[in-house]
Amino acid sequence: MKSRYNPVLLAVIVVGLMCALWLNFVRHDVEKQNNTVEMAMEYEGLRKLAALQGLPEEDVLRQFKEAGINSLMIFDTTLERLTKNSELQTATACVTHILMAPNTPDSHVGHMCAETCC
Repeated sequence: MKSRYNPVLLAVIVVGLMCALWLNFVRHDVEKQNNTVEMAMEYEGLRKLAALQGLPEEDVLRQFKEAGINSLMIFDTTLERLTKNSELQTATACVTHILMAPNTPDSHVGHMCAETCC
């Protein structure tokens, strides 16, 4: 009588199960050795908190270090984020020329930009 199960597939399943059990055992040992936790805080949050409390960032950082925070998370700064936090203002070249031009009525740059973009 022909077997219901393909012996090659059964062998592959058994080998896969043995490998999975071995990897699980190794991972258990590694996880058991890693029993520490790292506490981190976002740097932007620290800056905002320092500004709200009216304290220098160094003092707030020291307080958090004493409380157990041992890492800071720093995210990339984008122009959008800087603009949103009012740390950056964008202006067109024309507006920049108007602001940078001397306050004389015969200023060529200021006059030209005022006609073209305002």
